[in-house]
Amino acid sequence: MQFIDLLGHDEKAWNMDRIEFKILQSYIGKTGRIVDSVVMDDVPQPYNIFLTVKFKDGYTIYDANYFAFGPPEFFVIDFIKEKEKIQQARKENEQ
Repeated sequence: MQFIDLLGHDEKAWNMDRIEFKILQSYIGKTGRIVDSVVMDDVPQPYNIFLTVKFKDGYTIYDANYFAFGPPEFFVIDFIKEKEKIQQARKENEQ
């Protein structure tokens, strides 16, 4: 999942000090994997799903609301264009 938003909250709402919050902000746009999820019955739906997400470097966001995350960005590869680039590079190397 990609960390996309702080949901308009400050460091107090995230239960962090200012330094921890700045570190958290630096992870916006980065992709991690879900390691745990919790559904809290005392929070109204659909806001009751909380995720723990771990990033490649080991940083972990604990119990963040599901809406702070989104699907990772993906790119569509134009295979024909890439093939033409490779062929052009081969021609230039031969000359």
